[in-house]
Amino acid sequence: MTRTLGFLALLMAMAMLALPVHADTTITLTSAGSGNVLDNIYTSPYTGTVGGVANTPIFCDDFADDSFINESWSATVSTVANLAGNAKWASEPNAQQNYEIAAWLAEDLLSTTNTTDAEDISYAIWLVLDQTGVQTYLTSTDPDAATLSAAQGWITTAENAIATQNLTPADFANVLVYTPVAGTATNCNGGPCPANSPQEFLVVTPEPGSLLLLLFGLVALAGFARRRRAAAPWAIN
Repeated sequence: MTRTLGFLALLMAMAMLALPVHADTTITLTSAGSGNVLDNIYTSPYTGTVGGVANTPIFCDDFADDSFINESWSATVSTVANLAGNAKWASEPNAQQNYEIAAWLAEDLLSTTNTTDAEDISYAIWLVLDQTGVQTYLTSTDPDAATLSAAQGWITTAENAIATQNLTPADFANVLVYTPVAGTATNCNGGPCPANSPQEFLVVTPEPGSLLLLLFGLVALAGFARRRRAAAPWAIN
């Protein structure tokens, strides 16, 4: 039992360190997710292979740039709670607050099954970080007042939730920001990658608290198994 507890304690420590900060990793965009298209734009979540983990849901926060299916690139990883200076929107006014809103929206989008809500939340993520670009697109390039209004409503919902629940940057430590490293993109439709590729993405990871609960559960199960074996001398170890 002592050895089991020691091993699981080590796993707990590793879980607390599981969220990479300011490291580099590789992303390959593998699909446009559910394929929701609104105003000629694919909406999140997409899927990608992130740091070797396939089928990872990824959320685009970058309306201005482009990414291509099967495109690969290097990205700098930071958390919403501890933004790297090179995060695309880090130098904008209220950047921390805006990334937190985008993170709240991404977490909500991860559990959303309603297609219309998914489209509107995707635009809300883009809108909170690139207000001018999205407003121009939805009012001039491809006018859609209903989508713009719905996206603004989702931003308000996120702001109210964050304020009501007294959420702090630490509450969004599980949302990672993958900022592309310039000049590392390859395989853009089989040709050279344009200057505005790829995009920045958010990834929602399991919260450290959830990982710890899981590991504490494993500790309890290990203890239960040891007690059962002690009560049954014929058990095979």
